[in-house]
Amino acid sequence: MSLKQESPDESLKSQIYTFCRQIANSRPIISVCLCDGSMRAFFGGTKALLEFLLIIKGFKPRLMNYVRFFDDRPAIFYAVDRWVFEKDVDVGFLGEAFAVHLIFPYTPLVNAGYLRAKEVKLKKRLILELLENLVLTFPELSREIRIKPEYFVYESMLNRARLFPPMYNTLSHFFQNEVCEQNFNRVMEGYLIALKELEKEGLVECENGFYKISKSFIENFKSRKTLFTNLFRSAQKALFMSLLGAFPKVLGVLSERADILLKFQFFEKG
Repeated sequence: MSLKQESPDESLKSQIYTFCRQIANSRPIISVCLCDGSMRAFFGGTKALLEFLLIIKGFKPRLMNYVRFFDDRPAIFYAVDRWVFEKDVDVGFLGEAFAVHLIFPYTPLVNAGYLRAKEVKLKKRLILELLENLVLTFPELSREIRIKPEYFVYESMLNRARLFPPMYNTLSHFFQNEVCEQNFNRVMEGYLIALKELEKEGLVECENGFYKISKSFIENFKSRKTLFTNLFRSAQKALFMSLLGAFPKVLGVLSERADILLKFQFFEKG
């Protein structure tokens, strides 16, 4: 389900694309998207902080944040190398510090198909991790648990907020009354596609709108030693999200003070 949005100012879009091109230099831009918390600012013309995810092939240095002002509107660009981003999607290489933007609603600006494919791949992995946690927590009952698809949406978000509390601010935007249902439907779509794929692979079973963990998944999981892996994965996510996520949150707080925020701008015009 798509949000009904006003077309952003063409001049602003042009400035954004030009700046992305400057960051990428001669490297190919794989994809660009507007991140969840700033969609209303982008389409509504407010002065709140704009956040963009910029994926570049062969980007050096592998990841970097850039701050820029567009007609007094502060913006931060999370620039990341394609290989690093895809590893973050596949295995949480950076604790999902960059991939996390695909868990929330986003607006593709360049190469929407690429982002959707990565979104589904990420959500497929997140579902499997949540199923593993259920088997660990309820080893004798896991086969009998009936799971509503909505569980995966809420739990994936809340797990990350528990590890990185500043993310609760993003959750508050997500659950705002006037757009909550639209936001939820946008996010749910990727999970439903991922669940269909997992059902075809025999890892889950669908029954009257609920999902069950398959017997083969449980048996295979119990045969592996995964507790330490799960604990390490959580610690890794907390570390990287704290290191890479704190700076943008500070910028968000300061976004109303342009004179202060300008001091954080470290991309120089060439």
